[in-house]
Amino acid sequence: MKFASSGPAPAKPKPQPDSLPAIAAAPPLRLREWPHSPEAELGVLGCCMLDPANCINECIARLDGTSGQAFYDLRHQTIFNVMRELADELQPVDAITLRQRLKDQKRLEEVGGDAFVVSLLDTAPSASNLSYYLDIVQDKLVLRQLLEVCSTLSSLVLRGDQQAGELLELAERTIMSVRSGEYKQLPGIRALLVESMGQIEDSYHRKGAVSGIATGLRDLDRLTGGLHPGELTVVAGLSSIGKTAFAMNIAGHAVLEGKCSVGVFSLEMTATSLVTRVLCSHARVNLTRVRDGYLAEEDFTRIAAAADQIRQAHIYLDDTSDINIHQLRARARRMKQLHGIQVVIVDYLQLLDAEAQVRRENREREVNEVARGCKNMAKELNVAVIALSQVNDDGQLRESRAIGQHADNVMVLEKRKEKKEDEDKTQDHNGVAVDLYVRKQRNGPTGIVPLVFLKSYTRFESVSRVAEEDVPEYER
Repeated sequence: MKFASSGPAPAKPKPQPDSLPAIAAAPPLRLREWPHSPEAELGVLGCCMLDPANCINECIARLDGTSGQAFYDLRHQTIFNVMRELADELQPVDAITLRQRLKDQKRLEEVGGDAFVVSLLDTAPSASNLSYYLDIVQDKLVLRQLLEVCSTLSSLVLRGDQQAGELLELAERTIMSVRSGEYKQLPGIRALLVESMGQIEDSYHRKGAVSGIATGLRDLDRLTGGLHPGELTVVAGLSSIGKTAFAMNIAGHAVLEGKCSVGVFSLEMTATSLVTRVLCSHARVNLTRVRDGYLAEEDFTRIAAAADQIRQAHIYLDDTSDINIHQLRARARRMKQLHGIQVVIVDYLQLLDAEAQVRRENREREVNEVARGCKNMAKELNVAVIALSQVNDDGQLRESRAIGQHADNVMVLEKRKEKKEDEDKTQDHNGVAVDLYVRKQRNGPTGIVPLVFLKSYTRFESVSRVAEEDVPEYER
């Protein structure tokens, strides 16, 4: 294979990848040469000359996010961008039109002159090799982006005006943005139809069974289909209504019955207190008696049995109280890498901070930043996120516009205002009749789910299930 080498020596530009987050500029690392492959770049341009109708479109699909900067050589960048212009104008792309356009723009000599443009036809034996050349070009681009990120982060560290936690979160987010910029082949309509038909068939065989991660609350699962990856669910309520107990009940069911991994971020309670609640809830032992030390012999048996089960559960608790949304996302990202978590619980949303600059502005914007960060975390990690939230005295979410905008599902716990027939059944269980209002569900209907809050166990149950359960006589 013959590759053209005529023309002026290629310039060595400082790469500025568009896909990276905006961070402070820093001088590049002092290297004699940034990673690149002139042969692969020429091979890509040669394929575009041989079969412009197909190859230019494929190059745009794979390199468009970098605006031509995937090419290290400035001559190659210029030629590729001119090819794109001609293709966009529905003009033929060949040696004659390319030379003429470059000449009109007074850039022909800049790229190496007539001889260099004509020599591009000899740089690739076949247009079918394009994907191989593009793989090499993209690989070198990623290496240059990593060097750019490391250089910038080094500059920020040496500048010394940012905390270590902020820089760690920035480093993780920036590195992941380099990875997310990698090209993914988009599926054709046929592949999508096969997937869609598979989902329809799966729904038919389930006959209404839960499609996501079951919460353990029958009526709620019927309404929502469970928890789904990539979705942010906000559970709100007045203080002491049982929001934390509700979330931990779901976590307990997910890890014990669903065999899922769950990450819990508690900004209000200690990890030990949460584990005690989970233990008493699963063992159905009165939490007040545990705290006071008045336990029956049966209680110890139940607690021991529950502890044996929970010991094997994949639940990871972080009770750091003073963190911001970026630090939380970084820690959740780490949990995902190490433990493969599928559910993230945040208790609670208003206790999370935003960046210092946002905090100096107004409260609603700060909560908007936090809610948006939780939603982005759900999508980035492909996990179901449950964020607890306070409500005002009128039952509306605090900063409701900011939270509701980003949430996929909004649920509000309220004590039942009117007595119903099933409420009498809860009295023997020291239960409180509670309604869960599903006020927003992006992919399903809204409605009301009647529940019973068994305060002594810090446990929520469906009304129908409470009627079926046998409670030990000593607990009545």
